[in-house]
Amino acid sequence: MGSNELEGQTAIILGGANGVGMACAELFARADARVLVADIDAESGRRLADRLDASGQRVRFATCDVRDLDAVQALVDRCEVELGVPDVGLYATGIIKPAPFLDLTVTDFDLVMDVNLRGAVFFFQALARRLVKAGRGGSLVSISSVGGQVAGDSTHAYGTSKAGLIHLAKSMAVSLAPYGIRANSVGPGGVATAMQAHLSPEERHASLSRTPMLRLARPEEIAQVALFLASEASSYVTGQTIFADGGRLALHRTVKVPQ
Repeated sequence: MGSNELEGQTAIILGGANGVGMACAELFARADARVLVADIDAESGRRLADRLDASGQRVRFATCDVRDLDAVQALVDRCEVELGVPDVGLYATGIIKPAPFLDLTVTDFDLVMDVNLRGAVFFFQALARRLVKAGRGGSLVSISSVGGQVAGDSTHAYGTSKAGLIHLAKSMAVSLAPYGIRANSVGPGGVATAMQAHLSPEERHASLSRTPMLRLARPEEIAQVALFLASEASSYVTGQTIFADGGRLALHRTVKVPQ
C-alpha cells in the first residue's frame, strides 16, 4: 500500500492514545487522513496529537469516556466541526478484568462490556447516522481479538465482548450496505503492548507456544490491517474479521518455544 490511502478523508480513532490505537493514529495520519484521536487518557492523547500535528499532519485530540454515550455523540459532532464529516471510525478501546468464572462479578462484567462492546455499538451508530445524513459511504473498523474465537479460563467478560465485536461487524455490514457503509474487524493475537507487560513469564511462554510465528505482533502490524479495512483497497470487503494472529487460530496443538 502507498502513503496516501486515506487522502482527503477524516477518521475518528477511539482508544487512540496507546497501543494498537496509537499505532493506527500514526499510520492513518501518514496515510494523509485528518485524524481525531479520542481517549480517556488525556495526557498521552494530547502528547500524541501534538507530536503528529507538529510534523505537518492534521491531528486533533478529544477526551472521551466511552461509557458516557452523550460524550461519544459529542465526539462525532466535534469531528464534523473541526475536521469534517468522519469517513472512517476505528474503535480500539478495550480493557480486561480477568477472573475465574465462579468469581466473576457483575461490576467487572458490566464494566468490560460497557467499554469493549456497548461503546462500540453506539459510537458506530452515531457515526453511521452522520454518514447517512450526509449521503456518504464510509468504513467502520473495530479491534477485536482471537479471544473472541477461543476461550480462556479467566477472560469470560473480555472474550464475550470481543466475540460481540465480531458479530457486530457482520450485523452492521448487512444493515448498512445499502448506504455504502462497510463494517469489519481486526482480530489480533498477542501484541507487544502494555497489556502483555502485565503477564507473568509463564503466561507469556504459554502464549507463544500457541503462536506458530513464535513472536508477538508489533502494534504497527495490526494497524496495517486496520488501514487496509479503512481504505478503498478493501472496497468489496464487509462483515469480515481478519485475524492477524501469527497463525494462532490455525494451530491444533502447541509449538516448542526456544528457551
